[in-house]
Amino acid sequence: DGTAFVPAVSEVLRITNITFDPANGTLTLTWPSAVGRTYAVDTSTGLSPEGTVGGWAEFDDSVAGAADEVRYIMQLGVPAPSFIWARVRDITGNE
Repeated sequence: DGTAFVPAVSEVLRITNITFDPANGTLTLTWPSAVGRTYAVDTSTGLSPEGTVGGWAEFDDSVAGAADEVRYIMQLGVPAPSFIWARVRDITGNE
């Protein structure tokens, strides 16, 4: 029918590793993925609702899937925020 094939991911989408490097202000996230999928990374400094101070905001909405897993490096700056939360969403087909 002409519909593009998008492979399924064999694992549940969840961040499997987080590494923070205060010297260069980077936060590295790792999660299971598949080639052909697209992910968005959101951040929050207060776990508040989207659109409010400290609320969830899209950090990047064009993270390409890779074989097995994605290792995504976020440049937060120095000094980095005192607190930051991150989440990943599979937005394949909604880009």
